[in-house]
Amino acid sequence: MASEAVVTTELIHATADELAAEGKTPTLELLRAAVAEKTGTKGGSFATLSPALRSWKERARVVAEPIREAAPQAIIDRLQGWTADLWAQALELANARLAAEREALKKAQEAQEAETAQALATADALDAELNQVRAQLADAEAAIEVAGQRIEQQDEAARTLRAELDASRSALAVEQARAAELDARAEDLKNELSRAHADTDALRAELAKAQEAAAIQNVEMFTARSDLKAAAERNSKLAQERQEERQRAALELHRVNDELKRAVKECKEMRAELATARETVARLSGETEQHKAERERSAHEVHRIAEQLTAERDTLRAELAASREASARQAGELEALRALLARFTPAQTSEQPERTGKSKT
Repeated sequence: MASEAVVTTELIHATADELAAEGKTPTLELLRAAVAEKTGTKGGSFATLSPALRSWKERARVVAEPIREAAPQAIIDRLQGWTADLWAQALELANARLAAEREALKKAQEAQEAETAQALATADALDAELNQVRAQLADAEAAIEVAGQRIEQQDEAARTLRAELDASRSALAVEQARAAELDARAEDLKNELSRAHADTDALRAELAKAQEAAAIQNVEMFTARSDLKAAAERNSKLAQERQEERQRAALELHRVNDELKRAVKECKEMRAELATARETVARLSGETEQHKAERERSAHEVHRIAEQLTAERDTLRAELAASREASARQAGELEALRALLARFTPAQTSEQPERTGKSKT
């Protein structure tokens, strides 16, 4: 609408005059391009340019007027009256033919103008459709660009997911290695417990022997009472030896406590490693559903192993504590038995020679 308000018939006529002065035949396309260059618009529609171009052509066309000239005087003089009649008839025929040709030309021009108007309307419609197609093409190109950006973003997201999957697999391998290490440590604790059981069994066997010896010594105690005064001096020495034995037992107990502390420290480290594994599993839980299921299975397995190891550790710890307590108790009993044996054995040894001498006497 803005281009039609600027483009006037006078402007179109002036532009056509300039094109004709340049030796160019004004056409709709040339006029539209020249007017667009002058006005800075699209150059107007064909429906506006076509009538103005037609009026410019009619103005420039020299229309032949009907022939109404008088016969030359010489002819009139020579032919006189009959020649004037013949000339009038010829003029009449010529004018009639010229009128018919003009009527036919007018009808042809009207038909051509109708066809031109229809063609111009079609051209305007095609021009509008072309502009619409261009707009749609621009929208399609923009959509294609946006789709390309989305595809690039999806590719980048896919690459990120692949990297995270590789990282999760690596973390899972590390956790599996740690689980294997925990299994090995648990096996070591089991071996240590087995050794503790073996030591306990040995101590029990020794205690049984000591109890048997104590039973024998109890029988002989009744005969050893008379030698208690002589053994008083030896008792002080034996007391000192018992003190030394107690110190050694205290050192052994201290060593056992150190071992227990180390076992507790290893258990704490195992708990820390399990907590780290759980945190890793929790961090990996935000990935894709497939990876999430895999990590949940791994986390469940790690949790199960951790609980199993914790239960086994607690069991081993309890058994080790019970074994050490039993060992300490048995060591105390054995120490008491040894002290008792030490008290009565020298008396019996000294009694036997005295009895032998009396018998010989």
